[in-house]
Amino acid sequence: MASGVRGAEAMENGDTTDQPRRPLPLGRKAVAAERARRFIKRHPTLLRTFERFWRAVDGLPTPIRAMFNSLREPMLRETRWANVLIIADALETAGVPYWLAGGWGVDALIAKQTRRHKDLDVVIERFEENEPKVRRTLLALGFHHVNIDTGGVWMPKRSNFEDAAGHRVEFLEIDWEYLGAALCVEHGLEAIPSRKGLAGEVFTTGKLNGRRVPCLTVAMQVLFHTGFSLDATGSADIARLQSELGNAT
Repeated sequence: MASGVRGAEAMENGDTTDQPRRPLPLGRKAVAAERARRFIKRHPTLLRTFERFWRAVDGLPTPIRAMFNSLREPMLRETRWANVLIIADALETAGVPYWLAGGWGVDALIAKQTRRHKDLDVVIERFEENEPKVRRTLLALGFHHVNIDTGGVWMPKRSNFEDAAGHRVEFLEIDWEYLGAALCVEHGLEAIPSRKGLAGEVFTTGKLNGRRVPCLTVAMQVLFHTGFSLDATGSADIARLQSELGNAT
């Protein structure tokens, strides 16, 4: 995104300060691939044709499948560790406390990258106060704001961002009252714990590629993956987490 556009969007969102950031690197191939993905999604017939084609490819012998997969690879969305670092550094510079969740949060707990990640999930506190800061920060990195919607049972609000290369970031709010009530029932407590009392159960620090990063605990990763139907990727993440760390925090 051009700097003038970023500046205009920042002003529209109430930010008139100069906030230098390192934009996420957007390779030409990644941008072209994202445009192709969006074009295909807008044309259902074309989308179904591509889906049938790749299902057929998945059934081919390994050497032939590998050849076709080399063509499919650039079409797959991916948020890399380098992208996560840029976003994490920008949030820290902006003074926004954050914790990695989702797939990258699982990897931070296990201390190694275990799979390709299509997006980045980040938990923030005091959503009404911090989401505008997040928005200004992400706009400065070249993202555009998609919308604010519901993040699920445990996270009532979610702010979604995307850039021209298809990198997607979701910022999620924790419902402390609902979480406290659930843990109160689970542990047989007489009173709902406060946010301060819950923080130790919710937040921890993980590590990836030598970098310590704030993230959700194992128990919260497992809990926050309940209350809705998990896809295959989410189920695999939780199974991997429990296999590696059990119920450790």
